[in-house]
Amino acid sequence: MLFALSVAAACEPSLMGQFPVPTAPPPKLTVETTSAKYDGNTYTGAHVTMRSASPVPAWTAVLEHPELQDEWHPKELGTERVERVEGTDFFQRTAISVLGFTVRRQVIARVHWLQSTVDRLHTCWSAGVPAEFARRVQSWDDGSTWQEHGFGGWTITSLPGGGSAVSYQVWVDTNGIPAPLVAWGVSRTLPTLLGAFEAHVAELYAASGAAPAAPTGAVAAP
Repeated sequence: MLFALSVAAACEPSLMGQFPVPTAPPPKLTVETTSAKYDGNTYTGAHVTMRSASPVPAWTAVLEHPELQDEWHPKELGTERVERVEGTDFFQRTAISVLGFTVRRQVIARVHWLQSTVDRLHTCWSAGVPAEFARRVQSWDDGSTWQEHGFGGWTITSLPGGGSAVSYQVWVDTNGIPAPLVAWGVSRTLPTLLGAFEAHVAELYAASGAAPAAPTGAVAAP
């Protein structure tokens, strides 16, 4: 299958494959988490799935411009700066408060567009090596800890009755932080992230002249 070959070439399948994309989205946004060892590091993974009223091309239009995310991400996500590095690669710096502590991270996400059609979008990203991009990002680097290990990706598929099924997963190197704490923080952050994406996609889709997307109930399931 092209899908399996592409993922193997661009992302880490032993991690990404632990969260199969469901054939049908749940009625409400759901989050599942797990932990795994890879390359001597401990990773916490989180997978979010939801139903969106917006079609695949509307999501594609937003995901093609990651450098704009700091303009519309809600404050609680802690997104301080996002810049395009080259091609589809981008720099992102965040400062997230967890149980009274502020965790500051910056990452270079190397994005791979594996499939992009009107009916299906599949991407994945892996953390880039900071030293390879030092000259390009030096004006954005504020000394925050670099996230040098990590993976993630989107799979968005058209639904027969309209709208799309949205799936996003992320794998984060715990970097010495207890895995349950990382899982707790990620599972609280991702619903906010996906809700913000859904609202922004719907806003731009409506502005393009399409009919406004109906509410999807993009809230975490109990």
